[in-house]
Amino acid sequence: MTVNIIPSGNLQENVNQKAYGASLSLKERLNNFFHKETINPDIIIKHNQALDKANTLQILAQALEHKRFKEKDFILLLQIKNKFAEGLKEYKGLSAYLRFLQVAIEAKKSFLAIEQVELLYRSYQQQKFYDLVFHLLEQNVSNERFYQFIHQELTEILPKIKTQKGKKALECYVNALDSLTHKDELGLKLLYLFKKCQLTNYSILQQVSNVVDDLKNKNIKNTSNILKIVKKQNKLFEKLGSILEIPKVKNNPLTYAIMLQYMVFQSKYTKVYCQFEKLIEVLGHWKKFYKTAKSIRRQYSWNQYRQPQDFKKKLVILDLYKKYHHYC
Repeated sequence: MTVNIIPSGNLQENVNQKAYGASLSLKERLNNFFHKETINPDIIIKHNQALDKANTLQILAQALEHKRFKEKDFILLLQIKNKFAEGLKEYKGLSAYLRFLQVAIEAKKSFLAIEQVELLYRSYQQQKFYDLVFHLLEQNVSNERFYQFIHQELTEILPKIKTQKGKKALECYVNALDSLTHKDELGLKLLYLFKKCQLTNYSILQQVSNVVDDLKNKNIKNTSNILKIVKKQNKLFEKLGSILEIPKVKNNPLTYAIMLQYMVFQSKYTKVYCQFEKLIEVLGHWKKFYKTAKSIRRQYSWNQYRQPQDFKKKLVILDLYKKYHHYC
């Protein structure tokens, strides 16, 4: 990776420094040198530490860049992420619902496991346990408190269940609940929304997941191609929208088309995007140390202070920073 070398200070400053120095006699130059102020050692240490860290981060940043960052679909993903974050046009107000949908698909196995146990095991004690779960969801307790209550109740109820199958089923049920509490803070909120709608068949999540998988093999750069698929299953998505409490004005095919487009691209670039995030984080830190060193040099300029040799080392502006600075 090539870097663009930028001289310490600006170009005109260096030119002026040379011209000024050349016009003075040896006596005048020595007089100016010995009358310059010295820089506090702590400031010099701070400068050198910032410079060293900037150089270290430069190497790390260069190692993190990936050739897939240049792919058109990845660039499109970044643009779509920005539209959701900024709430631009049809993306306005959809960021929270997108996250709901993502978590729902990611946790579909847990939801399906909960559904299966509740349908097949309906003894008095088990039903009592399911009711407790819904009550806690209604109370909107924290994930930690929910976990504590559920496991305490499980310990009390298990001895009262007669069959081993029933006991094992309830343990699987709690494992699925645990998965939701650990998956994301929205996991339990989603379970509440499903139960609030008295939904007993969570296969809707599998159906939507199937649509996402199907789109992975199609050209989805243009949302019009996704719109056709969504419209064919409009009832499915309208039902999902009512469960997720998407406002009626947003509960339409275009909303699901742009959310599905994002989810497909996100799935395609999951690992690549994680590396991209690390790069942006490193560049952010690099910028901080670079600016620190540059600011100290500007504050303790050569014509007023007796600068150490380290202040004369050239600062570099990374090509990578120029390329990705708008993401930092």
